[in-house]
Amino acid sequence: MLKKKEIGCLLQLLSLPFIIGYQLIVYFIKFAIWVFRLFKNDNMVNYEKPYTQQRMREPLNTTSLSISGSIQQVLETLEIMDNSKNIDVVTSRGKFLGERLNFLKEVRLNSTYLFDLQRGVENYKALYYDKIPKELHLFCITQPHDFDLIDYYSQSVFMAYKRYTDMQFEQIALLKREGAKLKRKGKLLELTDIVIGEVLPCVSYSKIHQEIRRIQANINAL
Repeated sequence: MLKKKEIGCLLQLLSLPFIIGYQLIVYFIKFAIWVFRLFKNDNMVNYEKPYTQQRMREPLNTTSLSISGSIQQVLETLEIMDNSKNIDVVTSRGKFLGERLNFLKEVRLNSTYLFDLQRGVENYKALYYDKIPKELHLFCITQPHDFDLIDYYSQSVFMAYKRYTDMQFEQIALLKREGAKLKRKGKLLELTDIVIGEVLPCVSYSKIHQEIRRIQANINAL
């Protein structure tokens, strides 16, 4: 006959497989719940987080870098053309602007264009913190197909010419020698002919030419 103590030990041995099996089932259930939550959270990143935050975590491809870089270059070029007194600078920048806009027109329908545009604008602001892109500048990069490059170029050429002649008028007024004044006058008339040739048929064509003739009359009156 088995003693009570021996019977107790035997019962513990017989129940051991059941206890181990129960614990394994519990661990399996906990593991399954953890995997389910992990998968659910991963999906929530894709659908609940803002698109921009998702894109910021993704590596940029070559096209995205080209777009954001072109956006920055366009904003820099527009700022220069808006303020330069040098006709040569405006004409060379105008050609470059046309090349960059042709590229933006090709990639405008890319799914990442708005994100890349935002990155380009932010890079521009980081470099030129004191310059805020104008409404026309933002229209140029968001709607490159609708931006009137010819009209903008012609107006930029004229405004550079006007800024330069205004500066020259002030300097000529301070000259003492008549020969020096005539030399400056001759250069301004030569520049005027160049500008007339650079202004292309556009929306503002008549107004621009009217202003050029007015300035030309002032030069002749020196």
